[in-house]
Amino acid sequence: MTRHPAVRRGPPRRRGMREPARATRAPHAAVRCQRQSPAEREHIGKRTHAGRSEQLNTERGPISMAMQRMMKRLVTTSRVSASLVLLVLAAGCTAVQSTPLHPEVVGGLVPSVKDRDAGRVAAAYGFDATRYTTIAIGNVSVDMPAGWNEEDRRIVSSVTAHLRSDLARELRAAGRLERVVDDASTLDAPANALRLDVRITALELDQLEPTAAGQWLGPGSIQMETRFVDAASGRVVLATADRRTARTVMTQTRDISETTARLDEAANYLVMDLVNFLGRLEKMAAHT
Repeated sequence: MTRHPAVRRGPPRRRGMREPARATRAPHAAVRCQRQSPAEREHIGKRTHAGRSEQLNTERGPISMAMQRMMKRLVTTSRVSASLVLLVLAAGCTAVQSTPLHPEVVGGLVPSVKDRDAGRVAAAYGFDATRYTTIAIGNVSVDMPAGWNEEDRRIVSSVTAHLRSDLARELRAAGRLERVVDDASTLDAPANALRLDVRITALELDQLEPTAAGQWLGPGSIQMETRFVDAASGRVVLATADRRTARTVMTQTRDISETTARLDEAANYLVMDLVNFLGRLEKMAAHT
């Protein structure tokens, strides 16, 4: 059987002619990712991210430099007024206790023994807290600079009155004494009685900061020094010195009521420090 040659479809190809190239196009990104290995895709992703980061850094360059210059100015300002920064940090805290500065000598006693409540204390030889059944509140004074104006003196007067009344109230509430007399001048029987004199040796009011903002900042610390005098003999038998820093407030204009309230709060802590100390002192004397 004779085999016929295969029939060729299409026009015959001339000798020397190349077959026309087929039109091609770049594969889709998804197809490329499918064909690429995971390591290749990770390398390309990092390279693209680095390029974008360089572009963003180039665009934000002037802003970053401006922020750096501003931060340098802020650091310089804070170094100049370090005390101001410390006061701001205390704004949200309670009245913080600190070491009293240079306590005065009273009746030969220097408050130098550290106490967890009353700050620094000193007691005369042979002092026995259990002997006394009465405390009479005597003089309550404040060391005021001559340059204080009328507003300053009004704040001091209010804080002094508050401290006196708070002292009498807390001593009565403690219940360790038979009698608490608000005014020592009315004390009729000095036997077994102590006269308590209070002196505020440091009282830092709010102040106008010399900055562009022109804000009032404060108040600061209040230091209370006390002396307990035997009413019958006039001898100083106990002395204390305690210091508290009031919570700070910053205002555009002076707020006398807010300053007074924060100093009153610090004074309350000073009173409680003293009352707690007297309670511990009485308990220790009772067990000896």
